Amino acid sequence: IVSSVFFFLFFRERGFRFWASLAGATAVSFSSSLATFTMAGHAGRLTMMSFAGLALWTMQRSLRRGSWVAAAFAGLGAGLAISNDATTGLLIMMACGVFWVRELVDVAGRDRKQYIAQLLRLGIAGAIALVTVWGDIRDFSSSLGKEESIHGGERSPQEQWDWATQWSYPPGEVLGFVCGTYYGLDSWNADTPYWGTL
Repeated sequence: IVSSVFFFLFFRERGFRFWASLAGATAVSFSSSLATFTMAGHAGRLTMMSFAGLALWTMQRSLRRGSWVAAAFAGLGAGLAISNDATTGLLIMMACGVFWVRELVDVAGRDRKQYIAQLLRLGIAGAIALVTVWGDIRDFSSSLGKEESIHGGERSPQEQWDWATQWSYPPGEVLGFVCGTYYGLDSWNADTPYWGTL
């Protein structure tokens, strides 16, 4: 619900009418990827989408209306999105960053003062996002090179290969991208067994 509200506000800020914004927010909320997150219990990814919606809405507001406060909230939302799910959150925020730069060029046009002000707003958002996610970056960088196997000690090359290749998606299960629960919900629940090869 929270992500729906933020995406609705984002679409309204973009200039869409009420019903079009509601349809867009509903489409985001009921997308197959979000349904998969819900059914698999990925609460961090659901929270990440809410913060991504906050970041999109507030940065759009900052760029269109020149709001410094909205830029600060955009940075906070982006940082919290990445903190809640480092992989997907970072990918989504990278895509948002490209969108924001394009939006900056569109809004500022050839007005040099406006361009510099918008760049400063993006810089503030980036700095706040970095401060918000700094603890995660520090923890991640300090854990590099310290991975151990379940038996203790360093991982052998074969263990590293097995771990890296266990995440390959079976080509026969591509239908799972369209309907995430087609092969069942849980691999550990007898009532809703996962019967695919993954």
